[in-house]
Amino acid sequence: LWKRIRKEQIAGFKFLRQYPIFYNVMGHESFFIADFCCPRCRLVIEVDGPIHELQMERDTERDRILSLAGYTTLRITNVEIQHHIGTALRRIRFELSRLLTDRHGE
Repeated sequence: LWKRIRKEQIAGFKFLRQYPIFYNVMGHESFFIADFCCPRCRLVIEVDGPIHELQMERDTERDRILSLAGYTTLRITNVEIQHHIGTALRRIRFELSRLLTDRHGE
């Protein structure tokens, strides 16, 4: 996936890898490391492998905190990346477009 989204290959949007996102919950400051992030659109892409099936509650809480911090999380499975990369890239493009439209109220 990184080879396909780096260097502004998706509609000119810059993605960063292993991007730290800081947040504060009830006076406790902490951070998450996002797999990939487009800071301009505040889009986080998380790549989910088999372990994520065992930590769904944790991922849901993480997504909620990221949302409160102004980020949208897009989860893509390893299987989708390995076998359906085109679909994964279309999902990313769609989400970027949706976020820009929502931001500009169009």
